[in-house]
Amino acid sequence: LVLDSKSKSKLRGPEMKGGTKPSARRSPRRLLLLLVVAPPAVAVALAVYSMLTLYPAWRLATLLTAPASEATGACFDAAYSLCGTTAAQWAAAACAAYAPLVAKVADELVHREATWYPAAVGLVLFAFLAECVAPLAVFDALRLAWPAGAESAAPVAAACALAWAACVTACGIANALLLTDRVVLTVKSDRVARPFRIAHISDVHVGSRTRWWLRRVVRRVLALHPDYVVITGDFIDYKGVTTADLEPLKELRGVPTFVSIGNHDEYAGVDRLQRLLADFPDVSLLRNTAWTSPPQQAHNVQFVGIDDAMDVVPYLDDVFAACTSPSLAPTAASEPFRVLLYHRPQEAAFRHVADRGLCDLFLAGHTHNGQIFPFNVLVRLVFPHAVGVAHRGGTWLHVSPGTGTWGPVVRLASRNLVACIDVLPGSN
Repeated sequence: LVLDSKSKSKLRGPEMKGGTKPSARRSPRRLLLLLVVAPPAVAVALAVYSMLTLYPAWRLATLLTAPASEATGACFDAAYSLCGTTAAQWAAAACAAYAPLVAKVADELVHREATWYPAAVGLVLFAFLAECVAPLAVFDALRLAWPAGAESAAPVAAACALAWAACVTACGIANALLLTDRVVLTVKSDRVARPFRIAHISDVHVGSRTRWWLRRVVRRVLALHPDYVVITGDFIDYKGVTTADLEPLKELRGVPTFVSIGNHDEYAGVDRLQRLLADFPDVSLLRNTAWTSPPQQAHNVQFVGIDDAMDVVPYLDDVFAACTSPSLAPTAASEPFRVLLYHRPQEAAFRHVADRGLCDLFLAGHTHNGQIFPFNVLVRLVFPHAVGVAHRGGTWLHVSPGTGTWGPVVRLASRNLVACIDVLPGSN
């Protein structure tokens, strides 16, 4: 079963219901769909990228160089047209616009280390250019409405756009380096005999973020004194991540830690991640399987981890059935307090597990809460529960805004979060 168009990973873990495992082969229909969908998808992605980078780069090049030309209205008007843009201006604009893309592609194809600074700098340049779009678009709209005096306003418009983008990008970088923590949810359950605390982190993106950042996250987690730590996907995002990059995980000694698979883990290589985590005995990778607390702890909790998928609903019943098989069934008298770790906060998956009572707590990530405005708004078009807590029936959902960043180390209108969920005995 291909879980993603870029992945060849299969559902693993316990046998599926009926004793069958899904096939790993791509069907001809899926391949045909990929061939049909991929080219327009790439074209749309390039068009959006160009709108966010080439437009502001071209506009800045023309605005900054137009006043230096002969002070004639015709010459200035030419600076606002594609035909009037000189070869030097186009070259400067193209270099600025596509340097981040070239650096990122080179990083993916050639580089093998966890962090490559040209790509990191290029991504910050991308964020800077994207933040220039709004002020430059406003200036162009005003110029069309009131053309008189536009020539004298050109240097001011360019300076304002640069100042705005620099200020916003700097604030975004500073915000991306902050780390917050809070108790997001307290749940009561009569299935629990002894209270416990879960620290929920997600989307750390080791590779895009450094070992130093992971150490900060781990120490913040430990300061909250959790009984369990869960990481709901996208723990790494580079093929070059090494055991040394994950060395801060050793500080979690004695705290059971569970990891589920996200889409970036798939891209970086799940087998590689599994080998890396094998060096940390307190960290378990749950791939369509479960871990149940021993009876002596009296927590009576079970963690179920499911691999990332574009549509996981068809497999939920089988995975949960397998996780309640005799080999994984709890020894406590009552059913355990069940926690699902699944990367994407899919509305259909949440409704499915809640309506069937498959779990008590659903922990997810993936969205980053948009990470950079205005994606905070757009992400809600895909994921109605894009961040925070939701409740349906007897099931609670918590969607993490992420504990790291992907792409540029920039966050606007979102925060890195270490979340805590306290589970107490009693009526829910």
